[in-house]
Amino acid sequence: MKEYYRENFKNKFYKESVIACLDKKDEMLSDKMVEIYKVKYKFPSIFCMQEIIKVKQLRRNAIDEAIRSVQKLNEKYLIKRKLVQEDGDTHEIEFLFMDLEGSVNSRINGGIQRYFNVFLSREMISGPMREQCIELYQKIRKLTENLSDCLDVLERQNVDEGRLALL
Repeated sequence: MKEYYRENFKNKFYKESVIACLDKKDEMLSDKMVEIYKVKYKFPSIFCMQEIIKVKQLRRNAIDEAIRSVQKLNEKYLIKRKLVQEDGDTHEIEFLFMDLEGSVNSRINGGIQRYFNVFLSREMISGPMREQCIELYQKIRKLTENLSDCLDVLERQNVDEGRLALL
């Protein structure tokens, strides 16, 4: 019941859009605009249309967004690995395997490998965002260690080696 109230009854809504830039070689280098709308009554409410009380706009730098995304993956895999280690539940094992497959072999947007190709190129590292590139590299290294640990956990849980070889 508590989870229901956490997921519903919100009075803030988010809209995220990519700021198109013609001079960028890759869409991933484009910044993002996040708009946060605050409404008068929490959703769901009896009103069909609500008054917007406040609008806040944030511009997110592309490399900062990549760093944030990799950090979220790191946190997610730490939690999932612990769940599988403690429970060994077949559903948790399957969820971990599917998540790993989605991160490592991502067919949509290129996954982590695309971050390497776009943000850790020579021109990016030697450019003005050098410090952020180094931070992203460190986060990706930590993610690689977490992914390796997750694979070890799956091996210990006797997941089919043929499936693990696909990763």
